[in-house]
Amino acid sequence: DIFEYIPNQKTNQIFTPKKVVLMMVDNLEEHDPSLFTRTDSTFIDLYMKSGMYITEVVKKLFHHTRKFYDSDEACLKHILENQVFGLAPTPILQGITQTYIFGFDTEHKISRKNFVQHDLTPEAQEDKAKEKIYELFNLNKDMKFDAVVGNPPYQETTENTSDAAIYPFFYDLAEQVAPQYCLISPARFLFNAGKTPAEWNKKMLENEHLKV
Repeated sequence: DIFEYIPNQKTNQIFTPKKVVLMMVDNLEEHDPSLFTRTDSTFIDLYMKSGMYITEVVKKLFHHTRKFYDSDEACLKHILENQVFGLAPTPILQGITQTYIFGFDTEHKISRKNFVQHDLTPEAQEDKAKEKIYELFNLNKDMKFDAVVGNPPYQETTENTSDAAIYPFFYDLAEQVAPQYCLISPARFLFNAGKTPAEWNKKMLENEHLKV
């Protein structure tokens, strides 16, 4: 896996091992197989580092929906222009994700409009990230993604203070924009421990739909 050899950009920009990405995408399919057999389902990665989550979603969608199209190219074009979305937090990571996702499209026949460079962390902390997503992608306010998948940032380093947990903001955002999600995060909240707010821990632990 080439991403094991690329230095992490920051402590909250860690590349996820491919076997973990595959496990998470497979978990989404096990929970709801129709996500990958429909041509209108939508997925978003809120904090892309490599583009691997989106690529594996595209592969699975292609496997199940290719039969609905006249060619491989038409199928991939539809998926990448209509079914998958992503945000990369830095210009470097935007370049990496664009190359990884669209490396095969050397003639740029597929639009990159669904993949933008923007760090949602400030808006997530202010509970304004949903609005920002809809603005960036020019989406109808009533639209919801079918699933969120990815590895959001865990903590924010603040000078002269202890690091603050920020992954809860991305869990909350995922719940706002999609009915189901599969995310990686520290597990301390499962024991009502760590630096996450006690009220948030309680909300998550009492959520009967949450599966670890």
